[in-house]
Amino acid sequence: AHAGNPQRDASRWAQLAAYAGRPGTLSAPHRL
Repeated sequence: AHAGNPQRDASRWAQLAAYAGRPGTLSAPHRL
């Protein structure tokens, strides 16, 4: 997931954050 399109990763993190209901996840995706 590290190597790839940053925009696609951002979208994935955004979806994961929205699904988890934790906006703070965007600032610390490595915690997932």
